[in-house]
Amino acid sequence: MIRIVKDGVDLDLGDIRLRWELPNSVFETEVIQNDFTFPFTLPISSVNMKAFNFINLPQVTKQGVKFNVDFFYEEISVSAILIITGIKKNGFTCNIAAGLSALKNADKSLKELVYNSGNPINIPNFNNLTAYETVNWKNAIAFPPHYNPDFYGDSNPDFCGVVNRQNGDDRSYLTNTIYTGNKYTFVPFVYLHYILKTIFDAENLTILGSYWNHPDFASLLVYNNYALDKLNPVGLFSQTSYSGGLGGLVVIVPFTQTAGSGFDNLTHKYPVAVSGNYTFNLTLQGSIYFPAATIYNSVLYIRYETGGVVSTDIFEVVLSSFMMLTPFSINLTATASLVQFDRVWVEVVSANIFVLGLTSATFNITLDPVDVNYHENNISINNHVPDITVSDFLNKLKRLAEVDFNLDWNNNTVYLKFIENTLKADVECDFTPFADPYPEQLLNKGKGYTVNYDFGSNDDLLNNNFKQIDANRFLGDFQAYFFPLPSASGQLARCLSTNQVFQSKPNGSFGFQWEYIGDYYYPQKVNNGKTDYKIEFAPLFMTFGSPAVNEGTGLRAITLMPQIKQKGSSPAFDLGLNDAGLRVVFFRGVYNDPYWGGTHVVASSGTFGLSGDVIGAQNLKLDGDDGIFTRYIKNILTIIDNNEIFEYKINLPASYLRFRNKIHLDGVNWLIKNVSVSFAKSIKQSVVKLLKL
Repeated sequence: MIRIVKDGVDLDLGDIRLRWELPNSVFETEVIQNDFTFPFTLPISSVNMKAFNFINLPQVTKQGVKFNVDFFYEEISVSAILIITGIKKNGFTCNIAAGLSALKNADKSLKELVYNSGNPINIPNFNNLTAYETVNWKNAIAFPPHYNPDFYGDSNPDFCGVVNRQNGDDRSYLTNTIYTGNKYTFVPFVYLHYILKTIFDAENLTILGSYWNHPDFASLLVYNNYALDKLNPVGLFSQTSYSGGLGGLVVIVPFTQTAGSGFDNLTHKYPVAVSGNYTFNLTLQGSIYFPAATIYNSVLYIRYETGGVVSTDIFEVVLSSFMMLTPFSINLTATASLVQFDRVWVEVVSANIFVLGLTSATFNITLDPVDVNYHENNISINNHVPDITVSDFLNKLKRLAEVDFNLDWNNNTVYLKFIENTLKADVECDFTPFADPYPEQLLNKGKGYTVNYDFGSNDDLLNNNFKQIDANRFLGDFQAYFFPLPSASGQLARCLSTNQVFQSKPNGSFGFQWEYIGDYYYPQKVNNGKTDYKIEFAPLFMTFGSPAVNEGTGLRAITLMPQIKQKGSSPAFDLGLNDAGLRVVFFRGVYNDPYWGGTHVVASSGTFGLSGDVIGAQNLKLDGDDGIFTRYIKNILTIIDNNEIFEYKINLPASYLRFRNKIHLDGVNWLIKNVSVSFAKSIKQSVVKLLKL
């Protein structure tokens, strides 16, 4: 018996006849799981009008009128969407869609979902992000350093070129102060697992399966380019005083107390490393007498010292012959272009000077406010996820490593498992007792596949990345510090830690040298390769960070980091929102390098650390025995392309209709490709398409 229930009310099915299609997502290249019915008719009855909240018959648009329903057949229940596509005299023309397309948020953008119960993630201190260095998708975000010199274009000339920049010696993240301008920026990456958990929590579904439980895939981060820029106007102010009898030829008022950010009490240095207008104000309380004859020899200076060199460029004024100061103040404005004041002071110089009861001197310095990027402490995850729908996101994830999504509404679970695991698993069920002994063989024209990453058009690091390597010139794969010396021009070798390919070229009278020509993500073919199979979750390329791009000293500053060349998103710097694409990277957490020394946060799609130590069993290169193509994709595409498909009429019990694993029938192992079930008020017949293994 079948039932369709809306909000706890059974719909009036009348004399229903429908055909339910249950495709296996293993065989689908464009959709993951989209169970559906062919059009059927529901009667226009008072029960259905009330259940649909119709007072009058509605106008039906091309999109149809949609309702969330539960579809029951015997002991099986499925959450689905019922779509009214038209109205005829004899009833509502309907169809039902189930599977991932029927999720409540299937058509919502990832940016519209509710993350972290709607609360922002607070980062109190960007210098110390230790909590986010441990690989843990439950943190929601991480801050992997990555090289992107094009992030700001010309909008922020101070930018250092590395997003989430660290000191290679102590792992501290580097932040902006008024003395560094806007050199550093932060962009959080969101864990792919965290997005999945948010999607299925909204459906009250628990996630299980081999993909979900895989520690490396649980460390995948989704690249984004939305910076946590928060420009605040900041100025300097400092004041120092001197009290007591003043005499002699020079009155010096050095800084002796802290009154502004950055002042060093010990050295009396006040560093200023930004350009702007500085205002100096001197107030003298008391009186000073200068003989008229020495008027032109009496000068007041405001001086500064930097690097041991004293300058008089800021200000000087000739004092009058007699001043009664009660008080007297001098104001001036000067412009400094990226100078650094080690000390600033006041001098009064005269050939003949008489101090008459001068009791105090006060000196102030202020800097016109400048915009400094102090970073947004409250992070909204919605700003840092791709702007694609939930269903599109899941569909693209399937192709990354041939991941099967199987919903079990009866047990409120969703299974995310590698299809490769299904192929390797033992047979779980024998369908022979249920099957018609005379199947029909269907024509299966295999055209082959070409598997490749879709890096998009917004990354300039793609030159030479899609050329096949000439095996006759390929010397092999080597660790970074055991790279061989080339013996001829045109030889090829690959660095395991970076997945980079190098080609030898003449080096004058010194023989030959290696030249980097690209990352190794070349297409992989199955048979004739006529069908494009694009993986849109493409990896970030990798680079060796050096002291030039990764703050620190010596070899400890060298680490492996992702790289990309594209414009970022920063409303604060008037960049607007720029598409980041669907790039991913494995986050390896903190890595203690025993060879080079130092401790680094490593985000790597390579297999080896700089010393040759394994830091992750997975990588995202396509080729090789450890490549993602061989591990997860090749077998299933080869089987689909090569093997025969048969259609059996099978009297399946309802509990078997959603069976997805390997089966046995007539002495042969099979995979279910599709189940087509005809219903009246109970199951009439099921037709099953099987792929022969």
